[in-house]
Amino acid sequence: NQECFPTYTFDLLQSGDDKLSPGVNFRFVEKYRLNETDYRTTTKMYGLRFVLTVAGHGGRFDIRRLFLAIGSGIGYMIIAELISEFIFMRIHKHL
Repeated sequence: NQECFPTYTFDLLQSGDDKLSPGVNFRFVEKYRLNETDYRTTTKMYGLRFVLTVAGHGGRFDIRRLFLAIGSGIGYMIIAELISEFIFMRIHKHL
């Protein structure tokens, strides 16, 4: 579709001059409360971290497409009913 062209951006998250924690690592902090006591769990991760950002514009609402989808769904249900009724009548005849 020519209306949807997403853009991809890549950024380097590490500045390279980290004095406190040099290298390829990062931390996750999880805060939670249990029995009215606050807890915090810090996890230090090592390795490469990729953050991928995808941006784009969604399509606008189109009433014609909505009714086309509803009509197609109803049509499929009618076809399924006819096929199942035909199969049932053929099987019922032989029983």
